[in-house]
Amino acid sequence: MEQIYNPERLTKELKAAGLPVAGVASTGRVDYTRELTKAETEAAGALIAAHDTRPTEAEIEAQALAAAGITLKDMVMALWAQATTGDRTAMDALAEKIDLALNKI
Repeated sequence: MEQIYNPERLTKELKAAGLPVAGVASTGRVDYTRELTKAETEAAGALIAAHDTRPTEAEIEAQALAAAGITLKDMVMALWAQATTGDRTAMDALAEKIDLALNKI
């Protein structure tokens, strides 16, 4: 089975190492803005080999919220209603929906 990489996380890891990353694919393919030196090639290979492909806790939570149909817009609108009118109805309903979604993980 083919290894699946987290492109966003791997990009950050490679850039943090000072490598000239242009883009990363979920297949692990990395495009650089220039040819790498031998030392950079070795460093990149080590980082890619050590890359943890498991989703982070934040990514798991985001997936659970998305699966439950909870959007950022829902959260903003509930907060806005509470802030502007003091009405907690939407906020309380959303909090309950979020709790249910997160308790499933």
